[in-house]
Amino acid sequence: MAPPLIRLTTLALTGLLLAGCYSRPPTRHIERGNYGGAVDFISGGMLTVVIHMDRMPSVKAKIFLDGMEWGETSIYSGSDIIEHSEPCSLIGQRRLEVRFFKQGATYSGGTSGSGTVTDNTAWLPYGPVFSTQVEIAAGRETVVDMYAKKEHVDLMSVSMRETTLASTSQSMDSSSQRAAPATLESPVDTVGVPGRRRTDTWALVVGIEAYRDIPPAKFAENDARAFMLYAAAVMGIPEENTRLMLNDRATRTDLHIALTEWLPRNIGAGDRVIVFWSGHGAPDPDTNQGYLVPYDGNPNYLSASAYPVSDVIAQLSETQAAEVVVMLDACFSGTGPRSLLPDGARPLMLEADIGGADSAGESSVVVLTATGPGQIAMSRHSDEHGLFTYHLLDGMKDFKADTNRDGRLQLDELFGHLGANVPGEANRQGFTQHPTLFGNEALSAFEIARRGD
Repeated sequence: MAPPLIRLTTLALTGLLLAGCYSRPPTRHIERGNYGGAVDFISGGMLTVVIHMDRMPSVKAKIFLDGMEWGETSIYSGSDIIEHSEPCSLIGQRRLEVRFFKQGATYSGGTSGSGTVTDNTAWLPYGPVFSTQVEIAAGRETVVDMYAKKEHVDLMSVSMRETTLASTSQSMDSSSQRAAPATLESPVDTVGVPGRRRTDTWALVVGIEAYRDIPPAKFAENDARAFMLYAAAVMGIPEENTRLMLNDRATRTDLHIALTEWLPRNIGAGDRVIVFWSGHGAPDPDTNQGYLVPYDGNPNYLSASAYPVSDVIAQLSETQAAEVVVMLDACFSGTGPRSLLPDGARPLMLEADIGGADSAGESSVVVLTATGPGQIAMSRHSDEHGLFTYHLLDGMKDFKADTNRDGRLQLDELFGHLGANVPGEANRQGFTQHPTLFGNEALSAFEIARRGD
C-alpha cells in the first residue's frame, strides 16, 4: 500500500524543495591526477575521493588506506569541490581515512602564541578525521563523496561503477594518467513496455546540470533526458505537447515564457500537465520564500534571477488544466550532491500556496518531492541519476509500479514504489530520504500511463 498522501492547504516544505542552498556565488576548484606519495600500485581498482567544502580555510587533505598514505591534495580557501582519483591495487574491504592539515607554526616552551617558534611553515592537524569502510574491486571505480566543515565531516555516499585500467605497475608520483570510466547505460535509460498515446497531456521537462555561475547539479541533465524518453514512450505524450529545457536553454526568461505563455496558450479545458524539474533551488533567508534556480540564477539576488516555487504552482493552477503533477528532484539540505550551505543558512519553513485554493481538495496541483523535511536528496552514481529520478523511472519501466496489474499506472502506485525503494537505498548510503507527496488527495489517482498492449 502506498504511503498516505499528506493533505495541506499550504506546502510546509522544511528542507524539502529548497532546504539549504546558498546565498553567495561559490567558486569551484577541482584537482585530479597524481600527487606525491610512497605507495606503489599495480592495475586493479580505482578510488575517487570527492570532498565538498563548507567554510574550510586553505588546508591539505591526506588520504589513507588501511593506515598507509595513499594520496594528498590541497584545498584552497573558497573552493567548493575537490576530486582526487588514483588507481589502487588494495583490493577488498579497506579503511579509508581523510585527515586535514593547516599550515601554521610550532612552538617550544609554550602553546600557540607563546614560547619560541621552531617551525613557521609546519602542517598541523586541522579539524576532524574522516573515516569509513570502502570496498575496492578490480576493474571498478569506487567513488566516495564527503562533506567537510570545520566542525565535522559527513559521508554523503559510497558507490561503485565500471572502469577500465591499464595493466601497468606505477607509483603515485609517476606521470600516469587517470583511467577514464567506461560509459555506462543505466537500466532506466531505455524504456520497456510502451504506453497508450495521450493527446490531452502536456509535459514541461527541465534539467539544469551546468549552471552559468554556480556549481553543477550532478546528473540533472541525464535525469531530464531520460524523463523525456518516458514522457514519449510510456506516458504517450506527443512530441508537440512537450518542451525540454536543458542548461543554458533554461534561463529565468525561458521558464517564465514556458509557464506563462507556452502552456496557457496550448492547454485545452480539461487537459493534464506534468512538470519535471531536476536542478538547484535556493531559499531567501529574509523572506523564507523558496526558489527554483534557473541557469542564470544568482543566489545573492534570488527575487530578480530565480523563480519562486509559489509562482510556479500558482501559474500552473491558473491554466485550464484539470490535473497538474509537479515532480521535483531539486534542492537539498545543504550537504547533498547538488547544493551547498551558505554561511548562516539553515533549513527554512516555506509556505507555498497550492494554486491559492482555500483547501487542498480544491486545488488542481499535486507536488511530488524527492525528500521529506530536513533530508538530503542523494544521487545514484552507478547509474548517473538522482536517486529519486532513478526509482521514479524504474517504477514506470515495464509498469513495474502497477501493483494491481490493471494496466494503469497511477500516481499513488508510483509514490508507493518510491517509498519502497528510495529510503532503503538512502539508508545504505548512511542517509534518510523519504519522497513526499503534497496536495489534492483526489489527484493521487492521476493516471501516469496506461499500457499500450
